[in-house]
Amino acid sequence: MRANRRRKKNRMTRGLERLWERAAALASGISGWARRWMLARRARMPRQLRVCETASLGERRLLALVECREQTMLLAAAGSSVVLLSRLESRSETAPVSSGEELRIPLQ
Repeated sequence: MRANRRRKKNRMTRGLERLWERAAALASGISGWARRWMLARRARMPRQLRVCETASLGERRLLALVECREQTMLLAAAGSSVVLLSRLESRSETAPVSSGEELRIPLQ
């Protein structure tokens, strides 16, 4: 009688193990598919945000020149906040700045 119970328990345990293995394989397959899909999607989408330059101001503060689509913006970041200081003219509309020339940005 006990041997019968053990056999049933062993069969149930093996059945649960097989079910668990199949569920794990299914989850692995889904996660692999999702990863490939995200990578393919990322490759198709052009980047719209570009950090052109940053300048550290010390103590977790910085200035950043950022391009987003056709706009260039000057941002200030401190701690956990970011502030838009100015929207700048696009680069194509302004004359290039030589390395020795001072860049003046009007703040709004």
